[in-house]
Amino acid sequence: MDQILTAGPAEIPVEFWYTLSILLATCLIGIIWRFANQISATLRSLEKIVITHETEIRIIKEDLRQLKEQQRQK
Repeated sequence: MDQILTAGPAEIPVEFWYTLSILLATCLIGIIWRFANQISATLRSLEKIVITHETEIRIIKEDLRQLKEQQRQK
C-alpha cells in the first residue's frame, strides 16, 4: 500500500516524458499552423473587399467628374 501512495513521476521512464513532450509540441505546432492559415484566409478576404471598394470609389469619382463636366457645359 505504501508503494502505491509514494509512486510519483520519478517512476515513469524518461522516454515517456520525451514522447509526451514531442506529441504536445506537435499538437501546439498544428494549432498554431491552423490559426495562421485562418488569419491568412481572413486577410485574403479583406484584401478582396478593399480592392472591390477601391474600384467602386474610382467609378464614383469618374461619374462625379463627368457630372461636373456636364454642369460646366450647361
